[in-house]
Amino acid sequence: VADNQASADGGGISTRDALMLTNSTVSGNTAGSLGSGLFGGPFTVVSSTIWDDGSSGATLEGGGWSMTRSVLRGDCAGFGFVSGGYNIESPGDTCGFDQTSDQLGVTEVALKLGPLADNGGPTMTHALEVGSVAIDRIPAEDCVDPDGEPLKTDQRGVARPQGPACDSGAFEAEEVSASVTGAVTYAGSGMPAEGATVSVRGTPISAVTDATGEFTLDVPVGSTFFEVSKDGSWGQIELVTVPTSGDLRFELVEDSVVAEVEDALMIDFSEALGVVDVIFDAPSGLGGETATLSVSHDSSLTFDAG
Repeated sequence: VADNQASADGGGISTRDALMLTNSTVSGNTAGSLGSGLFGGPFTVVSSTIWDDGSSGATLEGGGWSMTRSVLRGDCAGFGFVSGGYNIESPGDTCGFDQTSDQLGVTEVALKLGPLADNGGPTMTHALEVGSVAIDRIPAEDCVDPDGEPLKTDQRGVARPQGPACDSGAFEAEEVSASVTGAVTYAGSGMPAEGATVSVRGTPISAVTDATGEFTLDVPVGSTFFEVSKDGSWGQIELVTVPTSGDLRFELVEDSVVAEVEDALMIDFSEALGVVDVIFDAPSGLGGETATLSVSHDSSLTFDAG
């Protein structure tokens, strides 16, 4: 429902009867009086996007409304607005949404809602741009239609969810991926680690290094935990922002090297649960000296030599 004009109320839709909107976009409508987008009610709005430039009164006006998992770029006037959760209101806080999952007063920069355009499918939509706060907000079990059945597509027919969770509004942002290359070597020797597994935590995405220790992966854009493992070695977990500025470099530590360190420090790393007690003899009369034991991810453990 877009680019309509009304001389009185309800630029997009005006009704005194119950109306349900699911996977719908209401955009760029104007009214001479009340409700530039929707007027009257009661309305039930689910997984929909409503956009208004604020040029002609409140975007939503009436009473007995409910909104769930929707995006409103505009404002509300009237009474009885009930939130079913996971709504976004931008740029203000006028609708009275009161669920902990609602986001109010969201800036346009954070919302990253594209203009009304042909983004695929039979009707126009507002795309969610990369980094929008509306992306991946709704647990899959809560991504349902008004009857409680799984809401499997967006307005365009694109499958929901695309990522780990559904998006608010009528548009489900399709995952953007980037090719990531890199290599895995053994710490100390720098020799390539053939047959190491490089995976993206929480996803089925993985690759096995070749004879030169190199790998290539298609990875979703954003911050991602990479996990590197191989039998007979201690692996690595590292947070990486994709796309990367260059090849990734990971290291494995062979079990034999770890065993030597354990013997030297008289500890068993495999049994250490977050706290490592280091025991060694210090010369009599000394105390307060410190040493640093480096571990994975550029963090360190500091212990007292006294």
